[in-house]
Amino acid sequence: ATRVGGRDRGVVLEADPKLRVAPYASATAASELAPGEIVRIERSHDGFTLVRTAAGRSGWMSAEAVGRIAGD
Repeated sequence: ATRVGGRDRGVVLEADPKLRVAPYASATAASELAPGEIVRIERSHDGFTLVRTAAGRSGWMSAEAVGRIAGD
């Protein structure tokens, strides 16, 4: 199993989260995530956060939809 490691980890907080292809609410949804899924936070832009899953999928989410995990 692949593990998401590093300091910049987050957890998906939304009930129906979607990864978008760009940091805009109107951007196309590329894929969906599971609530509670752990992701790596890569960067932020205008209220959106770029995340990468343990499976290697990446995309933009609302910054409110992902919470940072402290520690490591």
